[in-house]
Amino acid sequence: MYFGPDAERVVRPFLAERSPGEPLFSPAEAEAERRERMSERRRTPLSCGNRPGTNRRAEPARAAGDAYTTDSYRRAIEYACARAFPPPEHLRPAELPGGGRETRAEFEARLTAAEREELRRWGGEHRWRPNQLRHNAATRIRHEFGLEAAQLVLGHSSAVVTDAVYAERDERRVTEVLGRIG
Repeated sequence: MYFGPDAERVVRPFLAERSPGEPLFSPAEAEAERRERMSERRRTPLSCGNRPGTNRRAEPARAAGDAYTTDSYRRAIEYACARAFPPPEHLRPAELPGGGRETRAEFEARLTAAEREELRRWGGEHRWRPNQLRHNAATRIRHEFGLEAAQLVLGHSSAVVTDAVYAERDERRVTEVLGRIG
């Protein structure tokens, strides 16, 4: 895998204690860090039971893995976006009188068609997905360095995939060519 100088500066701290084949980011490490932060914020003294690790299952149904999958990476970004940019109050699940929130089904049934459309538009402006980064990078590389460079950076064996899927055509070039030839 190749990194440019800016990316190298960003990932260098994560490389310090990693072997070459090890992933930079680990869900298992993130979960361990989350549990440690929770333990530090606890108010109940350790002498009152429930010491860190004592209430965990020996064999949980799902455990955090060593590496993110494409889907777990996407879900982590969606979760972070939802926490960082919650929708307007009227477009969120309502709080129930006894505590808790309405279910997803109740929430969706309550929304009008106009509110659904408003939430969809709002999400388009306040959410992003990992494939957008790849698409934007491919488009930028193609504009600045050409189709072959974009193909190589993306790791495609054929320029057809790069051309058709990831890189938008440069409409400015059409204008430039037509301006030169009249």
